[in-house]
Amino acid sequence: MTIHRYRAAGMDVAVRTFVLCLTLVAAAACATPDVKPFAVQTGELLKVQEQEFAAIEDRLAKAKTIAPQAVQSDIDRQLASIAGHRQSLSVTLGKAVSYSQSLVSLAEAGETGADGVKQLSSALKSLSFDATTKLATALASPVAEKLAEVVSRVQAQTSLLAAAKEADPGIQLVACLMGYLYDPALAPDALAAAGIGRTAADLCADGGVGGESKDKAKGKPDYGAAVWARLVEGVYGHSTDPIPDYATSVLIVPYQEANDARSELLAMLLAGDGDKDDIERLAFLNAELERIGPRLTEVTEIKAELAQWRTTRLRQIPLMLSAYRAWAREHARLIAVLEKNTGFLNIGKTARPFEALELKGLIDAIKASRAKS
Repeated sequence: MTIHRYRAAGMDVAVRTFVLCLTLVAAAACATPDVKPFAVQTGELLKVQEQEFAAIEDRLAKAKTIAPQAVQSDIDRQLASIAGHRQSLSVTLGKAVSYSQSLVSLAEAGETGADGVKQLSSALKSLSFDATTKLATALASPVAEKLAEVVSRVQAQTSLLAAAKEADPGIQLVACLMGYLYDPALAPDALAAAGIGRTAADLCADGGVGGESKDKAKGKPDYGAAVWARLVEGVYGHSTDPIPDYATSVLIVPYQEANDARSELLAMLLAGDGDKDDIERLAFLNAELERIGPRLTEVTEIKAELAQWRTTRLRQIPLMLSAYRAWAREHARLIAVLEKNTGFLNIGKTARPFEALELKGLIDAIKASRAKS
C-alpha cells in the first residue's frame, strides 16, 4: 500500500513537473510578435495631427497681421476656436498613444494575467474619459455610458488578450469621435441636421469605423470633413481678403498708370517732341515701375503660395480622417495577431512582426503631401 502511495506521489510530481516544463517551454518558444510599430505609428499620428493644426494656426496668425481692424476680433475668436479644437484632439490622441504603448509593452513583457488587465483597463479608462469630455460634449451621456460599459467588461477579464478584445469596441468608438466630433461646442441638433444622429451608436453604425458612410453614400457630406474644410476656407479667406484691395490700390493701378504714362512719353520723345521735363518724368516713371514691379511679383507669389496652402490642407483632410479610422482597424488587427501567435501549436514558431502598414501608409502620405506644398 505504501509502495502504491509513493508511486502515485511520484507520478503526481512527474506530471506536475512535465506540465511546468511544458509551460516554460511554451512561454519561451511562443515568441510574441514585434508589435511596437502599433505604438510607434500612433505616436506619429499625434505628430502629424499637431503639424496640421500648427499649419492652420500659423497661417491665421500671419493673416491677422495684414487684416483690417474690423475683422481682428473675428480672427481672435477663430484662433481661440482652433486652439480649443487642437487641445481637445491632442489630449485625446495623447491618451490613445498611452493606451497603445501600454498594450504593446504588456504584450511584449508577457504580462498576460490580472496585472496586465489592470494596467490596460486603467489606460482605456483614461482615454475614454478624455474622449467623452473633450470630443463628445454634445453626446456626453450616450458616449460615456457606452465607454463605461466597455471599461467594465475589460476589468472583468482575466487575461490581457481577452481584455484587449473587450476594449476594441471602445477603441472603434473613440476613433469615430476623433474623426467626426472634435468640436466640443457641437450641439445635438446640429449633428441631427448634418445627418449624423444623436446617439453614439448611430454615429458609428454606418459600416463600422472607416466603412463607407451611409450618409455619404446618399450624397450627404462627411461631417468631420465639412468642419475641417470650413476651418481651412475661413483661414484662407482671412489670408487673401486684404490682398485684392492692397494689390489694386497700391500696386496694380499705380503700375498700370505708370506704365501707360511711360509708353506715351517714350512715343512722344521718339517722335522728337518733349523737353527736359519730359525726360525727367520718364526717369521718374522708370523708377516707379522698378519700385512697384518686385512688390507686385511678391504679392502674386504670395497669392500662389496661399492657393497651394489651401490645396494642401484640403488634401490632408480625408487623409487625417482615414488615419484615425485606420488606427482603430490596426488595433483590431493587432489583437488578431496576438491571438494567432499564442497556444501550444505555435511552440517553436517565429512570429512575424506586426507593422501597422495601413496606418503607416496614411501617415507617410500625409507627410509627403505636406512636403510638396
